[in-house]
Amino acid sequence: MAITRFNSSFCFSKIFSRKRSTRPLVYIVIPISLLLTVIRLIQDTIKLAKESEENLGASKPSMDLDACEREWNAKKAAMNEKGGTK
Repeated sequence: MAITRFNSSFCFSKIFSRKRSTRPLVYIVIPISLLLTVIRLIQDTIKLAKESEENLGASKPSMDLDACEREWNAKKAAMNEKGGTK
């Protein structure tokens, strides 16, 4: 019967290696992002609650997807005019 010796320094070196020490820094991004999302959701809810039927949609949206599409189409047209299509 072989008796195995427990090497505690080996376990601690594996747990606290450099590769694993950055994980808490990476995972802290998730709660921060969630918090910012909740704050933005509350802001948008308050903004929408203040609108009435007369001024519905008058406020500027958080992200104008149509403007992004127009900008992309303008860049695409400029690339086509230069002759460099991708």
